[in-house]
Amino acid sequence: MSTELIVNLTTVEVVIEDDQIIVVETGIRGPAGPSNVITESSGPTALAVGAVSDGQFLKRAGSSIVGATPPGGGGIDVGNGTNLELLIVNAAGTTAGRAGYTIATLLAAAWARASHTGTQLWATISDGPAGALAAVTWSTITGKPSTFAPSVHASSHASAGSDPITPAAIGAEVAGTAAAAIVTHVGVADPHTQYALESTIGVAGGLAPLDGSGKIATSYLPTSVLGQVEYKAAWDATSGAPTLSPEKGWYYVVSVAGSTNLDGITDWKLGDWAIYNGTAWEKVDNTDAIASVAGLTGTITAAGLKTALAIVAADISDFVANVRSTVLTGLSTAAATVVTASHTVLEAIGFLQAQVTAAATALAANVRATVLAGLSTAAGTVVTASHTVLEAIGFLQNQVTARVTKATFTTKGDIIAATAADTPARLPVGATNGMILEAASGEATGLRYALPITSLIVACSDETTALTASVGKVTFRMPYAFTLTAVRASLVTAQTSGGVVTVDINEGGSTILSTKLTFDNTEKTTTSAATPAVISDAALADDAEITVDIDSLGDGTAKGLKISLIGYRTP
Repeated sequence: MSTELIVNLTTVEVVIEDDQIIVVETGIRGPAGPSNVITESSGPTALAVGAVSDGQFLKRAGSSIVGATPPGGGGIDVGNGTNLELLIVNAAGTTAGRAGYTIATLLAAAWARASHTGTQLWATISDGPAGALAAVTWSTITGKPSTFAPSVHASSHASAGSDPITPAAIGAEVAGTAAAAIVTHVGVADPHTQYALESTIGVAGGLAPLDGSGKIATSYLPTSVLGQVEYKAAWDATSGAPTLSPEKGWYYVVSVAGSTNLDGITDWKLGDWAIYNGTAWEKVDNTDAIASVAGLTGTITAAGLKTALAIVAADISDFVANVRSTVLTGLSTAAATVVTASHTVLEAIGFLQAQVTAAATALAANVRATVLAGLSTAAGTVVTASHTVLEAIGFLQNQVTARVTKATFTTKGDIIAATAADTPARLPVGATNGMILEAASGEATGLRYALPITSLIVACSDETTALTASVGKVTFRMPYAFTLTAVRASLVTAQTSGGVVTVDINEGGSTILSTKLTFDNTEKTTTSAATPAVISDAALADDAEITVDIDSLGDGTAKGLKISLIGYRTP
């Protein structure tokens, strides 16, 4: 880009063009050539007048060198025969022909010697390059415009201007290249895979941000992580809460026992944990562990414990007796809870009983429901401890079957009796209530049911007085209903001769005998009488009045009469 600065210093014209400064100084010096030749002040090269082309700032005009009118007007007129000195100053501030000359020094010299005439060279002017213009500032320059309109200047560098600037000249992209690149870039779903999208930070499925300390905030951590316990520090339980802002899972170990109230818990012993559950403090009691027993630590043997406790046999005997005699007051068998170390002996017994009862019930149900697959009743082997339950059942069934089958029993009360060795048989229940089982060798089974026979013996006189014939020798009442099976009578002294002694038995005044009891002479019992008695009324009623008569006698020598009513209590 070309920048021009025109400074009119009477006969001096300074042009800055393309990073170089051309200083034109008028002066008289020995000509190095024709008067119309422009020469470099200290160089060997002479620039002919023709080297300055028309249209440039300096140009030939006939025999004179005149200054071109620069854009915006102004300029100088150099008379014929005047030599021009040209100093080329590069962008670094040094001259091509005069080392050490800077833009400032050259301008200062030009300003100070603007009216100088003569043949002195620039460098020989004593007050020239000594920095006369060092104090010149922008504000001291007069006649400069207050503003500079860039429109005309900018238009010259536009694409259609006289001095267009190309993108390449200023390091810019060719038109359309950047836009195309942006379109391509944006068209990619995620063109920066090495970076995280801002939209994925702090959202579900994205990335957790770090806080000011370089850590992930707890709000981005899963509950399972926050629920883990984390040891924080030892805690003096006499100094208040371990922290005012606990987090779930934090725990502190009591180093000094105390009674600080943490959510209602005040019993803090050495070694206990205070742990926060997310909403309240809880206690892990670590003081239940047994440190020693009777002064013993480490592995404790029974013998050592006995010695330490000074236990004697009597102590153990009394203890056992006391345990056996302890009444289980308050025992509850309602729950079948599994016994743990936290339960009392009473609770444990109750829980175990409930479990046993439940197990027995289940076992009984299972046993009853178990199918006896593989059962064999072929052998009647006697069961021993070496047999299985299945074998034992088979053997026992064989033995039972070999002796009796259930079909043998036909009536309630039937029993099994043997008719011979290994020969069981049914014995029917007695036909009448009140019958008893009695041995009877004449029966097939050697047993029979019979009513129990008993007898009522009644004395009808004393033992020594001779009997006389009359009614009502004795009167009594039956103690219960009675069934007669036989009657008999006896004498202490039998009569010698005469007619037989005849005895009658009456119930309510009526005889119960169709053939009365008789004693043959010299006989003391009616069982040997030629004519046995015959019963006509065997059923004697309960509380019936019984009377005994002596109907006839012989020689009157019989003494001591008794009668026997033989039979059974009527059912």
